[in-house]
Amino acid sequence: MKKRDYNLDLIKFIAIIATISIHVLSAGSRADLFSKTWIFFVFAGSLFRFCVPVFCMCAGYLLYTKEKIDFKSIYKKIFKFFVYFILAELMYRMISCYYVKFVFNDAVSFEAIKKDILEGNFKDHLYYIFIIIFIYAFAPVCNKFVKNEKGELKYLLGLWIFVSLTLVFIINLFNIKILSIFKLYNLSGAYNYVFFALLGAYINKYKDKFLDKNFFYYFLGFFISYLLIVYFTILRSVGKFNSYIWDNPNILILGLSFTLFAMCMKIKIKNNFIKKFLEVLSKNIFGIYIFHVIFTDYINIFKLEYINFDAWGKIFIIIIEIGLVFILSFALTFILKTIYDKFKKIFLKIGI
Repeated sequence: MKKRDYNLDLIKFIAIIATISIHVLSAGSRADLFSKTWIFFVFAGSLFRFCVPVFCMCAGYLLYTKEKIDFKSIYKKIFKFFVYFILAELMYRMISCYYVKFVFNDAVSFEAIKKDILEGNFKDHLYYIFIIIFIYAFAPVCNKFVKNEKGELKYLLGLWIFVSLTLVFIINLFNIKILSIFKLYNLSGAYNYVFFALLGAYINKYKDKFLDKNFFYYFLGFFISYLLIVYFTILRSVGKFNSYIWDNPNILILGLSFTLFAMCMKIKIKNNFIKKFLEVLSKNIFGIYIFHVIFTDYINIFKLEYINFDAWGKIFIIIIEIGLVFILSFALTFILKTIYDKFKKIFLKIGI
């Protein structure tokens, strides 16, 4: 049996806390531009932009380096993720209907819901499910490529980093019209995240090379990437908040994600309780991601966001809300998973 990589579990833990933090902090986008609350929002929000790329790197780290890819299991996984998406979207639609009817005392318009669905609108954070589906869809090809490559992966990743994450980013950032033709090389949607998954596979394959590097250099890279994200986010926010740097994969987001991943890989985890906690948590990460918006929506709807509190109370409220959302999401996922596993055992026993 392959030895469990607890460092990967640690990375997932940090990534899910970052995801929750982004949603708890999001209310700050409504604060007055350049107010203390808005400045805090930009500095705090910029720190956590690594979450989705890091999740993708974790997926590629394991999936694209497997000894064998079973096509049947890939198809099953993709089908499962589609089912999870439908169930999650249905759940959030029902919760939304409840709020409309019983909190806002308004009539539920099923015609409006139907139109919304037909236009392809769904709960924002569920886009991650389609990223994972895409990563799995490319698994047979990427896995074979990673296993057989002799330096080509490094070249491919370098090309992606230079053209899609750096060149296109610089052209958009500084509006360099003369080079705008190079925008053609911008990878849209989930394609960028497949490359993040390939980067995770590359780190796994050449792990020793990355572990040999000094921790301080990774920390310095993380800190510089973070400061530049803050700087350019503030610079581009003229008249209104501009989240371009946050929302689009670019060289700075890569810097933040890669250095965090590398730093976590270098940490030695020896405590058995921490190992057990990280293992249990890792097995429930997907559920926590799906369910945590139930609780962040509640915070927003009932005006419990940190922007409604004064001074240092804001920081206290943020810490409390991140902690509570994490604990409640974890508990809900763990309970539902336990119930599901018990029913599954019963059905297997009676041959259903």
